[in-house]
Amino acid sequence: MAEDGVGPAQPGRPVRDFVLEGPGGEPLAWIGFRPGRVLPWPRRKRWTVRLASGARYVGRSGTWYAWLWCVLLFPVWAPLWLVLSVASWWEGGTLDGAGKPGRVRWFGSGPGTGSGWVMDRRDASGFRFRPRRLDARVAYGLALATEWSESS
Repeated sequence: MAEDGVGPAQPGRPVRDFVLEGPGGEPLAWIGFRPGRVLPWPRRKRWTVRLASGARYVGRSGTWYAWLWCVLLFPVWAPLWLVLSVASWWEGGTLDGAGKPGRVRWFGSGPGTGSGWVMDRRDASGFRFRPRRLDARVAYGLALATEWSESS
């Protein structure tokens, strides 16, 4: 378990499932990550948060309209992305995530979760959350788990 109370749920498994614990060791939330894939059907990255109270929130990478624009504009941005990737490789850097929608919004899925988003992540502006609907400790843990799953 990490010092801040966020860590893998099972030590032998890949870092895809997290348990968020309070200061007394009581579980506050369980955070699961499912990576995206293209086949057998397109599926976006997804984070699922289940609070100890039973509330459940789900966040998916990108919005449907951002992915639609990404696919429709593929002939325009793909050659540019290829040129930038080669230039980045030549300079010794990497060009991770360019061209893909990166916004994630967490919505409640189930009774007692309310309507609207509870947490929002944009690449440029960082994370925002609604303190009346989501505990700050859970929001911070979810932000850490999201960044860890993105980097691994």
